[in-house]
Amino acid sequence: MQTVIEINPAFQPAVSREDILAVADNFDGVGELIFSGRNRLRRVTVGGADVVVKRYKRFNAVRKVTRRFRPSKARRAYHNALRLIELGIKTPAPLAYVEKRNAWGALTDSYFICAYAPMQPLKSVMHDRRAIESFANFTARLHNLGIIHGDLNRSNVVFTPVADGAELPQEIDWQLIDINRMHFRDSLTLTERRANTLLFSEPDEVYETFARAYLRASGLPDTLLPSFIRAKILRDRRRTLFRAIKHPLRTLRP
Repeated sequence: MQTVIEINPAFQPAVSREDILAVADNFDGVGELIFSGRNRLRRVTVGGADVVVKRYKRFNAVRKVTRRFRPSKARRAYHNALRLIELGIKTPAPLAYVEKRNAWGALTDSYFICAYAPMQPLKSVMHDRRAIESFANFTARLHNLGIIHGDLNRSNVVFTPVADGAELPQEIDWQLIDINRMHFRDSLTLTERRANTLLFSEPDEVYETFARAYLRASGLPDTLLPSFIRAKILRDRRRTLFRAIKHPLRTLRP
């Protein structure tokens, strides 16, 4: 077994290699399970820091071979987080990542560890026009910096919860999570910008509000709005057709 561990220097020497390895080796028995699905997340204390440890889904035998020479999702998430912070975009501070590979170099497990803080997802404020427009401004800022989040949806954009009964600020202090699928460019084409906004899959009227604010924040003309709307309609149709082909019985349900 080969194990690769990289620790953020900002957390050293308080956090050691042994601390990280102990968490990875005993993942199912430490801390508190806070999410279980395709990936699993646990809240743990490491070196006095309150952190989240994310174990990515294990690959089957075929994918282990095909992904043998590719960096793990954990490694990508760690380095993407460092890059985002360098560019002034907030994301939970990365603490470390762990890759475990067998004797043939195939990935068996990978873990990404980052700082924990209570967060509220974008989806919780989708009813608020100000939140949609603030998110559009944030997306424009990402694109202006050449950043493409490969899974830009309403669960992967979060912010610090506001007090009960308090109004949202005009501009919300957004953060990105689930960042292993990201690309950094010198600049983005209009096609890349538009395609990335389509990952924000919402009802037409919500997307139109978002697209108007996005174009304004990006310094692009309002005359482009129809092309954004058409692209969304076509994407929604393709998704509906794909689901009908993949899950034909679902289309028969009332």
